[in-house]
Amino acid sequence: MHHKFLLKYYLLVLFMVGLFACHKEEPLVVSKPGTNLLYSLPQGDHPYDNDIVQFYHKYNCFILYKFDSVDYNYNMTGIVRSKLSITPADSNYIAQALTFMHKNLFDVYPESFLQKTMPFSILLSSEIMIDTSQVFTQRYYFDAYCSQRGISFGLVNDSFPELTTQQLNQARGWLNMVYWQAALANGHLSYPDGFTALSVPNNQYDLVLANQHKYGVLSSFFSHYFGPYDYTADFLSYIIEITSTDSTTFANTWLTPQVDINGLYKKKYELIINYYKTNYGINLQAIGDLKN
Repeated sequence: MHHKFLLKYYLLVLFMVGLFACHKEEPLVVSKPGTNLLYSLPQGDHPYDNDIVQFYHKYNCFILYKFDSVDYNYNMTGIVRSKLSITPADSNYIAQALTFMHKNLFDVYPESFLQKTMPFSILLSSEIMIDTSQVFTQRYYFDAYCSQRGISFGLVNDSFPELTTQQLNQARGWLNMVYWQAALANGHLSYPDGFTALSVPNNQYDLVLANQHKYGVLSSFFSHYFGPYDYTADFLSYIIEITSTDSTTFANTWLTPQVDINGLYKKKYELIINYYKTNYGINLQAIGDLKN
């Protein structure tokens, strides 16, 4: 199959509706032969299955490549996100995807941070899509997604070896963003002190593409944008942009006087960078500077 790859920016608002449903439940144990638990590892007999089992023992997190909709789109009362579909991975590209995830997500954070913030599950998917074609004549495809029990990586298919450097950097940004989204939803992370005061208030209808620089709002809000947003969406937009963009490019785009007309891009950027470097030992810009 050929994966439909959209432009750099997608609809962050779609993430916000289900944001705080991304709770990590009590960890399950790896099933022993003859047991009947929710998940059983390993799911196959490939070399990467050993790595997945070891990852579970280290973090109490299930990496799954065999699953169905109940694993990502249902809670106790029923379906969470209408028209969301997450298709299981193409097994031919799982090893390559796991290598990418280690280099661009797991290996870039301190061990203490990972132990504290790891989600309940990570789904390896060949496609993540929300179909609104009956209403908006659109289908939205995502590199990564935060759902009920964890996060999903949606590029594990035959297009993965052909992705450009820019597309791989974009995928890194989305993986990091949904990881942080899940961690925030579970209460494992705090926002930088003072960020909410810099962000546009909830339900701010004054924001449009033409005046985004007035509020220091990144472009990721404006692809197929339907309505108001909040400081969580604003914050996560910075996470994706910082972790997918090298420092020189970021400085020469968002931080120039012509763009940063009120200095809000620089204030938000520096606040986020300094807060997590000081309090969590994380250099987010170093992630954006990684080479794929």
